Amino acid sequence: MKIHLKYSHLVFSLIMSVIVASIVTFVLTAVNHGFADFIPNWAHNFIIVWVVAFPSVFLVAPQVHRLVTRLTR
Repeated sequence: MKIHLKYSHLVFSLIMSVIVASIVTFVLTAVNHGFADFIPNWAHNFIIVWVVAFPSVFLVAPQVHRLVTRLTR
């Protein structure tokens, strides 16, 4: 299944935010709660963080891409 090119920014933002939110919440959940009841604690924290991460990546990524393009020319 191929997704149309016009959705590439949305798909990028979705994948990037899931990866970053997963890593950050994994580390912080382990540090703050340990591994007792890890999955429920991680899932709760992930949902909260992802709700912020997805729109953040969606809105900021184009500006970061432009900045990187300018810096690397």
